[in-house]
Amino acid sequence: MDAPKFIASDIDGTFLNPDHRVVPRNRDVVTRAVEDGAKFALATGRPHRWIQPILEQIPLRPLCVTSNGAVVYDSDQDRILRAIEMDSAAMNEIVTTVQEIMARHGEVSFAVERAG
Repeated sequence: MDAPKFIASDIDGTFLNPDHRVVPRNRDVVTRAVEDGAKFALATGRPHRWIQPILEQIPLRPLCVTSNGAVVYDSDQDRILRAIEMDSAAMNEIVTTVQEIMARHGEVSFAVERAG
């Protein structure tokens, strides 16, 4: 069987255990694969700013596909390579519409994550 050339892993429940720690076997296998020439990437719904605690547990600085694919983060260069963000006007329209609809049902809260 040929060695893998590219490994991509989800984080929560896959690369991490329930205590949010990198599973040692996962770390070791991926590290050996990278040492043998494979590329490695992490993928998550988390924002890129939440990836640092995972990176602190591994000796690698992989490419990270974060925010459900909206942000591609190069952890080695600490640089966002690509971000697909909603423009402010569209975001404002969505917030206004949801507030109007939800006004009949009680309060509504919003959270927005920007890549920059």
